[in-house]
Amino acid sequence: MSSSRFNNFKPYDGTRVQKRGYRKNEVWDEHKDFILDLVQRGEKQKNILAALKNERGFDTNLNQLKSKLGIWGASSKNLSKKQRKWIYLMNQHRHEMGKETIFYFGDTGFPVTESQMGSIMKGGEREFSAMDDIPASPGELEMTTPPPMDLADGEAEDYDYNYDISEDQMELIVSTANLGIYRNYRTGEYFEYYGE
Repeated sequence: MSSSRFNNFKPYDGTRVQKRGYRKNEVWDEHKDFILDLVQRGEKQKNILAALKNERGFDTNLNQLKSKLGIWGASSKNLSKKQRKWIYLMNQHRHEMGKETIFYFGDTGFPVTESQMGSIMKGGEREFSAMDDIPASPGELEMTTPPPMDLADGEAEDYDYNYDISEDQMELIVSTANLGIYRNYRTGEYFEYYGE
């Protein structure tokens, strides 16, 4: 007994197949620093695609970009309620102490975006008062105080003095927020130093 409803189907011959685009890792590696720089500056992914096409002549789609950002550990991460609460509480506490704070992901080093910070602070007391049973937890988040000034803007305002770091010409240096960037107090030059 043959079924009439399957008689209209023909075997698939593969003629109308559009293959998915693929680019080798070497091609992406040529643009990696450019892309990561844009991500670090907080550019939206659509703007990154446009910049790749216009400035680099590299045409790709959003799914491929998101995939590469995930592989490189540079994609925006969603924050859990515990992390959002921790950010809010720490930001409030440090604000009372008169300190600015930058929050970032410890595994990638990428900062929490301004839009994420804005939504956390906007929700504020109202959002977290209903979360008394949820403990605040940083998870993989870390925080730091930003350097007291841009190195190109002039003199630093707040000094940490370090004596004798094993090189005679650098007896007295000035640390900017313990980020490994130091200033030779005598010459005024900045340099990186991460210990011996």
